[in-house]
Amino acid sequence: MSQATINDHVYNISRLSVFEQLRLARKLSLFLGLMAQAENYAEKTDHDWCEAFLAITASMPEADIAQAINVCLSVVTRQSGATWAKVQEQQSGKLMFEADTGMGELLVLVRRVVDEHGLLDHFGTPRSASEGPTQA
Repeated sequence: MSQATINDHVYNISRLSVFEQLRLARKLSLFLGLMAQAENYAEKTDHDWCEAFLAITASMPEADIAQAINVCLSVVTRQSGATWAKVQEQQSGKLMFEADTGMGELLVLVRRVVDEHGLLDHFGTPRSASEGPTQA
């Protein structure tokens, strides 16, 4: 689990199950494949990442993008005073902090989930020797 501060809000990113990681990787395979080929991925700003995400996923079915974002948000909580609250209501999909969460912040959360789970490592060279798929 990791924490991220985005626009003065503190978020916790929990672990996706292996099957949820697989579902997310399949839904975003085109995007992840292209981003894995980027030589300077680690240097990309959140703005660059969001711009690439929007451009590459523009031709994908809206339902696929919505499902990928919902999978990502399912493991994100936000600090609200002394407690932590889910950012998305699981049944309805409604954002719990919609009044102060913009598209940019939402996409940065998607990036944090993708990075936290090392999903790019399955589409190219692992970012470090200890990451990426293992072979038997």
